[in-house]
Amino acid sequence: MSGGTEVSAPDPWWTWPSRVVGALLIVVGLVGPVAWLYRRSVAEVPRQRVLAAPSVPKQSERPMLRPKMLHLPPGDFRMGSTESTGEEPVRIVHLTRAFALSETEVTQAQYHAVMRNNPSRNQHEPDSGQHPVEQVSWLDAVKYCNRLSKLEGRTPCYKIQGEQGKQVEWPDAACLGYRLPTEAEWEYAARADQTYQYAGSDELDRVAWHAGNASNTTHPVAQKDPNAWFLYDMSGSVWEWVWDRFHYSYRGAETQDPRGPSISDSFVRRGGSFFDEAFNARVSARNGYAPSIHVDFLGFRLARSLP
Repeated sequence: MSGGTEVSAPDPWWTWPSRVVGALLIVVGLVGPVAWLYRRSVAEVPRQRVLAAPSVPKQSERPMLRPKMLHLPPGDFRMGSTESTGEEPVRIVHLTRAFALSETEVTQAQYHAVMRNNPSRNQHEPDSGQHPVEQVSWLDAVKYCNRLSKLEGRTPCYKIQGEQGKQVEWPDAACLGYRLPTEAEWEYAARADQTYQYAGSDELDRVAWHAGNASNTTHPVAQKDPNAWFLYDMSGSVWEWVWDRFHYSYRGAETQDPRGPSISDSFVRRGGSFFDEAFNARVSARNGYAPSIHVDFLGFRLARSLP
């Protein structure tokens, strides 16, 4: 009727449920991509999300044979420094293979579980089993790697021959058994894509047992802060044997997957120790010892090539 008030029809019954459903779809549409991007970002940053392999087979009655192994990606880095002639020249190193490195140094308990002996000087404290094993020669460390590989059903990486096993070869770089890290792998892992003087910090007390705080003795592993790749005690604690033979300086400005010189009477040790001052705890510091020497500030950590 003309001049009358127009009355609007009521909304259909399904209007409000459809609005609620629409709002939920908008929320899901916003949150879903964000969650996907987060999961993708975690998956794409293996240098920050390293993977831990189980320490031993699932047999609770067996002793722990080794530390956890952390999986590290291939990459490039600048190796060495200008602070010592033995660390020159600074060179670009390309590591083309992913590898695993043990979270800590091999402890006295782990060494004893594999080798059935403990050569360490400091083995009489209640917690000494958790201290790094020391007084281990380079040859001892190599033998531990081979025996551990056999215990876990892996192919040993080293061929040991000659008088008292003094001739050692590593014929296959892709061998999946346990081994010592190369010197380049060790420094790459210690630096962890950072520029600190020490492994994880410029404040040595945060990350290392050294001459200024260790009271001239070893301490249980993993008591200090790790570096950015969750590796403990790469500065201080005990010096660590690596695979490479020692030369007083590096050769070449750029190299790929280096394994050290072929001839030398000594092998490289890395990382400094509880007995050393700060200079030797730097990530670039290096020195050499004869492969048969046993001292109470020298141990090792494990490496393994990844498929």
